[in-house]
Amino acid sequence: MIKFEDEISTRLYEKLINLSQTKDLRYLNDAIRLCGIEPDPAYQQYVDMMETVAWGGKLVLYGVGQNAKKYYELEQQRKGTVGYLYVPFFGDISWHAIGDRKPQNIEMLYPQIPKYTWEKMIAEDDDKTIYYIATPDYYDEIKKDMIDVGIPESRIREYRYINTICYEDKQYFDDFLMPLNEGIVIDGGCFRCDSLERFVTWNKDKGYKKIISFEPDKRNYEICHDIIESKQWPNVELVNAGLSDHNMEIGIVSNGDDTTYLTEDECENKITTVGIDEFLGDNGEKVSFIKLDVEGFELKTLQGAEQIIRKDHPRMAISLYHKDEDLYEIPTFIQSISDDYRFYLRMYSNAYLGIVLYAV
Repeated sequence: MIKFEDEISTRLYEKLINLSQTKDLRYLNDAIRLCGIEPDPAYQQYVDMMETVAWGGKLVLYGVGQNAKKYYELEQQRKGTVGYLYVPFFGDISWHAIGDRKPQNIEMLYPQIPKYTWEKMIAEDDDKTIYYIATPDYYDEIKKDMIDVGIPESRIREYRYINTICYEDKQYFDDFLMPLNEGIVIDGGCFRCDSLERFVTWNKDKGYKKIISFEPDKRNYEICHDIIESKQWPNVELVNAGLSDHNMEIGIVSNGDDTTYLTEDECENKITTVGIDEFLGDNGEKVSFIKLDVEGFELKTLQGAEQIIRKDHPRMAISLYHKDEDLYEIPTFIQSISDDYRFYLRMYSNAYLGIVLYAV
């Protein structure tokens, strides 16, 4: 049983566990609000849609413009992959039909779902049908045309795409953490030095011995290198490698942005990962803080740092949203190393992102 140090963490964990077990997005909305953030409206839209279907209503997606096509392509590429848990894609919704004035726009989308022309949509309309207009650019025009043919405004909606907002000011360094004079700081997942810069600012009055920052994506690594040089942060070592449980080669889907991720599947592009225990060796220097946002390799990275965690008992801030099982496995693994750790949990986004487990 995972015990947390404050009520927000306890309640947040309960909501996220319920979400994991039921896939009911109402638990996600509740979890986000516990952290003082208003959830992305796309989640409530999905809940409303499921309730409509439950009472026998029919959902029609109409007007498939460029936004809808891009969203469909994103679903084909990323649904079920690391970091895309609980994104309500088109394919998760029980559509009665998909419609557009141009049949070529929709003929390749979801072959199992019936397709409506404008004329068929009007002919099939009844008071149980709710229309979601998927093209924001032509929403007002399509809505007016629907009203003009007798569809009441109360049954017309604008489809809301997921619009993620992250609130990173306190992410990894929240109020219940006190700045300390740090030894070795491990920054797992440098990306564009965002969290590295926040750490340096947060800890500026206390200092640190050294920061070792890992970034596997070559483009991101080069950007981080330039930022670190321009900021002139002292004693920062930047390593172009990923983190895992041991040193090895692994596939990388490299997009040069925050969607880059590592994969154990067959992949053309390869990078090196290192285990923290192997990388540092027995050099006698104390690791005092570990921050991890390593795209689903958090548990493996902790397993590869087990000796250091046992020896040094570093404070840790660990991303907990990349895989469903991380909610259970990561805190359980940390407890198995040391039962002295105290846990906190927070969310820093209006979506299923920015979930951080603190072990202090």
